[in-house]
Amino acid sequence: MLNDVIFILLVFFSNIIQTLTGFAGTMLAMPGAMLLIGVENAKVVLNIMGLVASLYIGLKNWKSVHKKELIKITVLMFMGLLIGIQIFKVLQMNMLLTIYGIMIVGIALKNLFFKKKLRIHEVFLTAILIIAGIIHGMFISGGALLVVYAAMRFKEKAEFRSTLAFVWVFLNSYLLMIQIGDGMVNSETLTLTAVSLIPLALAIYLGNILHHRIDQNAFMKITYVLLLASGMMLLV
Repeated sequence: MLNDVIFILLVFFSNIIQTLTGFAGTMLAMPGAMLLIGVENAKVVLNIMGLVASLYIGLKNWKSVHKKELIKITVLMFMGLLIGIQIFKVLQMNMLLTIYGIMIVGIALKNLFFKKKLRIHEVFLTAILIIAGIIHGMFISGGALLVVYAAMRFKEKAEFRSTLAFVWVFLNSYLLMIQIGDGMVNSETLTLTAVSLIPLALAIYLGNILHHRIDQNAFMKITYVLLLASGMMLLV
C-alpha cells in the first residue's frame, strides 16, 4: 500500500516535469517505479501516463510541431525501439539496470557540468536517435538521448516540447499495443493506471502553467539533479 502511494506521488511530480519540458518525466520516474511496483508494471503504467501527457501537450501545441523533424525522429527511433524490445527479452535484468543507471548518471553529469554544445556529425546524430529508440524499447525512457539530438535541432522552447511530445505519442502507442499482446496489461496495472489519472491531470495542469512562467534553464538544472539522483539510486 505504501509503495502504491509513493508511486502515485512519483507519477505526479515526474509528469509536472514531463509537461514542462516535453521529456524527462518517465526517465525520472522509471528507476523508482521499477523498485516500487516491479519492472513490467512500471513499464506499462508509466507508458500510459507518458502517452496521455504527451498527447495533451502535442494537441494543444500542434502549430509549434516541427513536422519534418517529427517524421525523421519517429522513424529512426522506431527502428531502435524494435531492437530494444528484443534486447529486453534476452539480456539479464541486473545487467540492463546497471547499464541504464550508468547512462542516466552520465547524461545528468554532462548536462550539469559540461554546458558547451558539441558539433556532432550527422551520422552520429542518426545513431543517437536509433540508440534512443533502443533505450525506449527497453525502459520507456529514451528521452535522455533524444534531448541530445533535439537540443541541436530546435531553438524554440515550444517547438522542442511539442515535437518531442508527438514522438512519445507514436512510440508509446505502439509499445502499449505490444504490452497488451504480451499480457502485461492486467487488473493490477489497470488499477494503478486508474488511480494515477487524477494526479496525472493535476500534474499536467501545473506543468503547463510552469512552462509559461518559470525560467527554463533553472528548471532544467533541477531536472538533471533529479535525474542524477535517479541513476545513482539504480546503481546503489
